[in-house]
Amino acid sequence: HSFKRRPDDNAETVRTRMGEYRGKTAPILPYYDAQGIVTRIDGMAAMDEVGHAIDGVLAG
Repeated sequence: HSFKRRPDDNAETVRTRMGEYRGKTAPILPYYDAQGIVTRIDGMAAMDEVGHAIDGVLAG
């Protein structure tokens, strides 16, 4: 896997992204979770483990 930093990776951008997540994504998660279509991946795991987990989900 190749991970790259985005040019706009800075504290203000992260705050904005988290605000968008809390306002738009987090509120709809319970609905999709109830449908059984939410997959949770531990983003604090080792980078290769996270990558493999994402690959597995996307592969179906």
